Amino acid sequence: MSYEPKVSRRAGGDWLVVETDNGGRLYLEEPDDDGVGVVEIVNAGVPTDGTSGTGAGYAQTGSRCIDKTNGKIYVNENTAASPLWTVLGTQTT
Repeated sequence: MSYEPKVSRRAGGDWLVVETDNGGRLYLEEPDDDGVGVVEIVNAGVPTDGTSGTGAGYAQTGSRCIDKTNGKIYVNENTAASPLWTVLGTQTT
């Protein structure tokens, strides 16, 4: 997979915006001074788990993924190397 990232300025710092193959966008905030790497991802559909899943390699524990198709929010409860996305609350639509 190759991405053509573009950097856009937002209040509070730089954000790296990456268009995904499935029409989603990844919004990667410039890391805080502690370098924790928590990000927020906007995805078209349910995020996938595992070493080749959504956010693998950069979405640290506590990162969020917004499923814009189904209107749900997920949090990574595992590592960046192998994310495990869990829906927050009941979030009925």
